[in-house]
Amino acid sequence: MPRVESESLDSIDPDQTIFRYMSFSKFVNLLKTRDLHFHQAADFGDRFEGSVPEIIEEARELEYQRAAERGDLRPEGHEIHAEINKCLRRFTYLSCWHMTDEESVAMWEHYGGSEGAVAIKTTVGEFSSALNTRDSPDIYFGEVDYQPYSSEHESTPDVDDIDIEEELDDRFFLTREAHSLVPFVHKRQGYEYEQEMRGIIQNPPIDEDLDQTKVEIDGEVIDVDFKIHTEHGPRYLDATKENDQKGIDVPVYLDGLIQKVHTAPDASSWFKETVEKVVEDCDRLMRDHDPEEILEDSILDDDPSF
Repeated sequence: MPRVESESLDSIDPDQTIFRYMSFSKFVNLLKTRDLHFHQAADFGDRFEGSVPEIIEEARELEYQRAAERGDLRPEGHEIHAEINKCLRRFTYLSCWHMTDEESVAMWEHYGGSEGAVAIKTTVGEFSSALNTRDSPDIYFGEVDYQPYSSEHESTPDVDDIDIEEELDDRFFLTREAHSLVPFVHKRQGYEYEQEMRGIIQNPPIDEDLDQTKVEIDGEVIDVDFKIHTEHGPRYLDATKENDQKGIDVPVYLDGLIQKVHTAPDASSWFKETVEKVVEDCDRLMRDHDPEEILEDSILDDDPSF
């Protein structure tokens, strides 16, 4: 089974309910291909994907400056770390799920896209069990932590007023235990409504023959003695590499992945019938279930009480 635990990420209750909101066309594609798509982080609409809060950037720059003054790091340490993080965006793939017990109006509006949408309901444990084949890459689960990214936010302290080593997360700093997965379980506070957990695939450009990390600084490729902590231990990588692969499709057991299928609020009767038909026609989903067990109208369509 490809899903593995990471000591660098907090574990998630396997009984936690999760939803995946999607268009009808993506739902049909999932049923037909039996593949779950993990999308490249660098190709997400949020250009902050894989970035860090400004206070981390400021603290990192200060800490690396002090290390350079001691002769422990190169003066470009801060820029080198930033280039490594940008590289990781190109080699990290995400499947994003809404972690809550009930449907969300905001998630229907932002990710369902229209009344012609569906939401898959399952649990973290069922999701993990549904990931298929020994040939699939390792997949890590992480709950997203939402933080103010701007140093101007009223809750963000001045970097000069804190003990960096005591008060900031070691996992962000190469001088300590910087981990390649960590930037991808942090997002700006404005996305808190997503209550997101992620399946993460990461395949950084590690070359066992490298004895240093390659980065490009100010148009020049240099070799530096910087390692990033990965799930396979500290490694050198070629941070100059590009990556045209925009996604990875992972085979799944549909009858394990899909516990319920909810149709969008205010969906028309013909759309609900269409969803029912494609579910009925999916042998892999129907072998242990009846459509009535899987299909549900949105709870947001319930009548109000006065």
